[in-house]
Amino acid sequence: MPDRTRRRRQSSSGANGDRGLSEVLSYAFIFSMLVVSIGIVTVGGVGALQDVRTNEHVSNAERAFDVLHDNLADVHSEGAPSRATEIALGDGQLYLDDNVTMTVETGSGTIDREIRPVVFRVAEEQRMVYAAGATLRTTRDGGVVVNDPPVLISEDAVHVPIVQTTAPAVTGVGSGTVLVRGQSSNRSVTVDQAGGGDFEALRIETPRAETWEQYFARQPFCESSSVTGSEAECVIDDDYDDPDRLYVTVQRIDLTLIK
Repeated sequence: MPDRTRRRRQSSSGANGDRGLSEVLSYAFIFSMLVVSIGIVTVGGVGALQDVRTNEHVSNAERAFDVLHDNLADVHSEGAPSRATEIALGDGQLYLDDNVTMTVETGSGTIDREIRPVVFRVAEEQRMVYAAGATLRTTRDGGVVVNDPPVLISEDAVHVPIVQTTAPAVTGVGSGTVLVRGQSSNRSVTVDQAGGGDFEALRIETPRAETWEQYFARQPFCESSSVTGSEAECVIDDDYDDPDRLYVTVQRIDLTLIK
């Protein structure tokens, strides 16, 4: 009798031990799954929040450059003496970049001017750019012209304004708020031909030549467009190359960044 009782107690003790070990393993497995799940959600959530934040910064930068585009249009198209645009940078950086060159080729000669672009680095690979009267949005994979340059081209009349934004040197501002001031310093008419005049090509030499070429390719006045090195070219279609009136004007706008 005592031996049977002892064996039952030993058997019961072994079962309880196995059950306890199983429960510990279950708790450990569930805890590990929770930790892994929380880690996955946290990493994914942080990435998603970062994407949302970047997209919001890009949208804000595009709206700010819409205002900059309109304000500088008041100077080069409406004759305003100056305009200032306030831009909130957040974690971005705004700077006046290396000069690009815009060239207008006509039957009476070639007109070219160096232009200082305004660049807003919104994120690592995202930029807003104002150059030659146009606004561009660029990424690592390419770009698009958001606001067209102010060229007016029809079969009857052609007006090509060269918006020559200038600054003495490359300069930039990071974080906070910056005021971009553009002041008209000189306006000239370099070509004014009545009764016909050859309009042959429009070119821009810039690190963003691919984006400009895509813009040229969509224009009805371009017979063909191409990129050679850092230069994008639009060869003018025959329907537009001999207008009744041809104007080429140059509006110089001196830029200042005020922190």
